[in-house]
Amino acid sequence: NTSEQETVEVAHEALIRNWGELRNWIDSNREFRAWQERLRVIRQQWESTERDTELLLRGGMLVQAEERLKERPEDLINERKFIEESIQEKNRILQQEKAKQKREMMTAWGITAGSIVAVVVSVALGVTAVQQKNQAEINQAIYLGKESWSLLAQDRWSEALPIAIKAGVIVRDKPG
Repeated sequence: NTSEQETVEVAHEALIRNWGELRNWIDSNREFRAWQERLRVIRQQWESTERDTELLLRGGMLVQAEERLKERPEDLINERKFIEESIQEKNRILQQEKAKQKREMMTAWGITAGSIVAVVVSVALGVTAVQQKNQAEINQAIYLGKESWSLLAQDRWSEALPIAIKAGVIVRDKPG
């Protein structure tokens, strides 16, 4: 039949013309399926160890899984929970690291402010012992130094620092 032969010829021409695209699609699908099989093995290990967080995806494997989940969610139905748990664990670890960095920064600022307060108090006390002139200003410097020290003890270093500096200015500007 002529109609059937024409159909076969058209299909044959389309196949020849689009062979490169078909070949690329087959290759990329084969690559995805091989990756998916590796992911399934890892997921099964995770499930067999009662979902040990150490076996969740990390680094490049997690980045790749996130991308593929966005691109082909319908092909990753069984792996979705595993990938999402891995993302949640990554986010939890990032939050812990941020909190640790914040604590370390606060500690460093506290130590710095404490050092400044200690120096100011020491200077104010030393000046008081050596000089008796202008006792009111010296007493004010001592009071401010103690006040800033008290604030620092309450972990209110951002309030303590300006008071300590003010006490230091009084001591510095003190004649004699």
